[in-house]
Amino acid sequence: MSNYETLLICLGAQKAGTTWLWRYLREHPQCAATPLKEVHFFDGRPERLPRLLMENRQEAAAAESPEDIGFLEEKRIFIERAIGFVGQEERTAEAFETLVSSIATPGTKVVAEFTPANGKLAAPKLKKLADLPIQPKFVLTLRDPVDRLWSQIRMLARRQATDSNDAHSVALDILARFEAGLNDALPKRSDYAAMLRRAKKAIPPERLFVDFFESFISQPRIDAFCDFLGIDHHPARLDEPRAVGIDIPLAPEVRIRLRDRLMEQYEAVEKELGTLPERWRETLRL
Repeated sequence: MSNYETLLICLGAQKAGTTWLWRYLREHPQCAATPLKEVHFFDGRPERLPRLLMENRQEAAAAESPEDIGFLEEKRIFIERAIGFVGQEERTAEAFETLVSSIATPGTKVVAEFTPANGKLAAPKLKKLADLPIQPKFVLTLRDPVDRLWSQIRMLARRQATDSNDAHSVALDILARFEAGLNDALPKRSDYAAMLRRAKKAIPPERLFVDFFESFISQPRIDAFCDFLGIDHHPARLDEPRAVGIDIPLAPEVRIRLRDRLMEQYEAVEKELGTLPERWRETLRL
């Protein structure tokens, strides 16, 4: 096993700064984060990785800068290694650690894997991860539930739409299906109550870092996160875009309806953490 000190596992939430944090750790001199951001080790389909490998080869063929070529080569090697692990009949916590730790190099203190869907893992699976001898640490960033949901819908619309004009109608269609109760997957990404409940049951509190998206991407909070990981402070690119989606406004009356639909999440987080950021309170005051 590689000589590293800490395994960091992201629990989400999706559209709550996880890509930004992954990039930050990729650049931190004491950290190594998997070049494939979302491995989906426990919930991914085996055929997903060969498809990503093919896409990676196509990108590599078109890449020009040494930085892009180097990253894509690193990603190719990791995906090829991951294919064997994800194809196993039983995907164990031990196999997960073996795969992720393979990216460590001399001087690496922290290795990290960022699949926000890990936040949906059942408590017994989380406990198996938490009980690994390396004693992993976990991070969960929480974003205003309505903002997070609308950002996810816009991301899905961008993927499904044929052009920017079509994206607006696609987003509204996804939203309508959600409000009609025809999309069970969307609310699970905003189910902070369940995420916190499972995490609290499975993970020792001193190994779980929970923060709000609205305040997390700041140097003082990033420094606190580095302290949590036991690594040196490192300057963060605070002005770097954070996987910003297409700009589609959300009507105030729709925002209120979504707020009411997700009210349990506001209440659960405030009960668990004892506070809410101003952005969350602005939504509650609507």
